[in-house]
Amino acid sequence: MATVILPTGASYVGSVAAQLAGFAAAFAGLGYRVLTPDSRAPDYGRQIADAAAHGDVAFILCHSGIGFDQTPGPANLYRRLGVPVVAVYVDPALLYWDQIALDGVDHLVTLISADDVAWCRRQLPGRRFLMLPHAAEPVADPLPWADRDLDIVLAASAAGAPDELRAGWQGFGPAVAARLEAMREAQAAQPERHLADLVAETGRGLGLDLSAPLAAHPFVATLDRYLRAALRWQAVAALTDAPLTVIGDGWDRLAARGGRARFVGRMDLNAAQTLVGRARISLNPMTGYHGSHERVLHAMAAGTAALTTGRAFWGGDAVGCYAPGSDPGEAAAALLADDAACRALAEAGWAALPTRHGYVLRAQAILAAPAPR
Repeated sequence: MATVILPTGASYVGSVAAQLAGFAAAFAGLGYRVLTPDSRAPDYGRQIADAAAHGDVAFILCHSGIGFDQTPGPANLYRRLGVPVVAVYVDPALLYWDQIALDGVDHLVTLISADDVAWCRRQLPGRRFLMLPHAAEPVADPLPWADRDLDIVLAASAAGAPDELRAGWQGFGPAVAARLEAMREAQAAQPERHLADLVAETGRGLGLDLSAPLAAHPFVATLDRYLRAALRWQAVAALTDAPLTVIGDGWDRLAARGGRARFVGRMDLNAAQTLVGRARISLNPMTGYHGSHERVLHAMAAGTAALTTGRAFWGGDAVGCYAPGSDPGEAAAALLADDAACRALAEAGWAALPTRHGYVLRAQAILAAPAPR
């Protein structure tokens, strides 16, 4: 029996831990022996060496950098032990570029956006990349529709008010702040454009060469934080007088407005999922360049209607989408007002999940990927 190693580690509100558990169950169901060593343990390296000594390790799956060895070349732990690495990322590639571009290794890198995969292949020709969206499994018995006592749930912490984040750009100096503003305006006009490509193109118009990933990185990281925060803020601001429940911290400024919206603070993933399972709609604003997102799939898993920013990735009739730049409050209110359509969307999402976004499908995609040369 071949072995798959899934290192564990710190996980914000339990999100990555839940994804690792999903992969573990999937690989076990496919007949693999699964090991889940704690990457923070003092003897972690010895545990990997002991497993590798048996000669049956198919690969080690490092999710979001957990357990990843950033030592380049022959001294890399996994290269020394002859253990193939699958590096799974659920954020834009450039945010993990120091790992993805590591010298002297041939990891299989998975990303949640097809545009990100194409961009990485241009940057690192010959390296292995795979489009691997998020996954989830449907709950066995979703709460009956008639028993749901919450209308709209949004689970996300606020990374800051958009105006405050933009004001903070002045701390980089007026020239950098002006460049960031130009890039923000360009992204508003092309919300589904790959962000690193957009930054490089806008930079050329400003006389900057940002074609190298590390040159683009500070602009991409700053804009990505702002854009995610702005979409969430816009959605909550539009619904403060609606039957909205917000899970996450950082919303004090909007909570102070009063209105019908409830702000319940940060919760771990299990507690948040309980509230999502009591709702009719789960609203999850996304940037146009991200690809998939686990909160959309969590809603589908709970039998809750998933409503998110429009993106060709979702397609079909299992996810409700509104156009980037349109009013999320109007989209949520329209769906809530049509209870039959809302329920049909929820039921379609729950039914579609195993055949479109289950963990076994993602595990099979990894197993079918090209092996190291």
